[in-house]
Amino acid sequence: MNYFFSYQKAQIKRIFKILPFVAVFSIIFFTVTGLIAKLFLNNINFSSFSSSSVTSPQENGSRKISIGIIGNMDEPYMDFGINALQTMDSTKMSIELKLMNEEEAKKALFKGKISAYVIIPEGFIESIEYGRNDKQVIYVTSDGQQGFSDIIKTQIADILSALIVHSQSGIYSMQEELYRKKDYSRFDELTWDLNIKYVYWVLSRNKFADIKETGVSNGLSLQTYYFCAIVIFFLMILSLAANPFFSNRSTELYKIFYSRGVHSFSTVIAELFSYFIFMEIIFAIILIIMDFALNIDFLKIPQWKYSKNFKELFLFFIRSIPTVFMLCTLHFVLYETVDSVVSGILLQFIFSFIICYVSGCFYPIDFFPELIQKISNFIPTGAALKYSMLLITKNSTTQLLLFLAEIVIYSIIFLSLSVLLRFKKITGNKATLFRFSLKSACSHSGSNVEAGNK
Repeated sequence: MNYFFSYQKAQIKRIFKILPFVAVFSIIFFTVTGLIAKLFLNNINFSSFSSSSVTSPQENGSRKISIGIIGNMDEPYMDFGINALQTMDSTKMSIELKLMNEEEAKKALFKGKISAYVIIPEGFIESIEYGRNDKQVIYVTSDGQQGFSDIIKTQIADILSALIVHSQSGIYSMQEELYRKKDYSRFDELTWDLNIKYVYWVLSRNKFADIKETGVSNGLSLQTYYFCAIVIFFLMILSLAANPFFSNRSTELYKIFYSRGVHSFSTVIAELFSYFIFMEIIFAIILIIMDFALNIDFLKIPQWKYSKNFKELFLFFIRSIPTVFMLCTLHFVLYETVDSVVSGILLQFIFSFIICYVSGCFYPIDFFPELIQKISNFIPTGAALKYSMLLITKNSTTQLLLFLAEIVIYSIIFLSLSVLLRFKKITGNKATLFRFSLKSACSHSGSNVEAGNK
């Protein structure tokens, strides 16, 4: 027992040697992350930093998507339609239309000054007016804007099919009814009136629905989601900063302790306890930094209710202990699987990024296919992320307990694997163990025979 406590004391001293460095690194990391979050969440205009921005600033600091328009403005209604979109339609808040020729549009798209450009062919308005619909609008974008391109093309298709085609059907049906009743006197008046009504319905379409934001995942706001994701990701890669603690370990020392009654379980527990204290201190620093940023209104996390309430913040810290402990055991089992320092760093780095990506630490998990979403619930970091979210939202006690149980199970599994791998390092491979057991058995049998002969 004295050996165990001596070893425990030595491990605490070792981990505390790297604590100041990691603490400073944590402060710098989350300060820089907070500054970046502040810029993005407040929609700071980045066009001032680069001449190739595809967005245009507005007076209120938000950004517009720039799209080039190529067409003959002398055509009837063309100029009226563009002006209506720029002044009366709700899209004026998010999209800026720029009139230009095709050569200018190609250069602007190449330089990144616009996201795309639309070519409206000659006679397009006349084709619509007479119901021929034989002219196609051409949408051009770059490879880098493909995600945005799909959205815009879908919107254009919806406008052309739902608005233009159905409007034509309504107008022509009305005109056919007037012809049938031979009511020619009101033909122009009613046609004009119906066209105006269609235009009004299009421009006021944003009044037909009430938009309500429910969050990106589990009802969380984007800010709250990414706070949880960044913390889990940071705690996961923290093992890289703690590499000196894991690398400076001697198998020969483990064998000496083993020969004196300090088994692999005891050495793993001694190291794990020291590492767990280290991780908890870093996690506390993270919470203090975030609480300070919220208290001075530098950042806003809508669903975070623990700010300016030390008791609640401390309870959140306590409730997060299972998550931190599970990540500690995961780090341990990864380092126990390799022998060299380089292999340990590479394994931790690659494994951390893969499971954090699949768990939704980089992109909201709701953006992934349904299969990936289901898999993420059974990944250690995925369970940790969901558990942290539920601690904040408090939406479902049942789900919270399920993820807590999953975290506890993972902790037991990882701890058991770490002990078994440590035991294997101390005693050697299975063949060695078999030879040792066989030799011991034979020696024991020989001693019994000799004693019997005597």
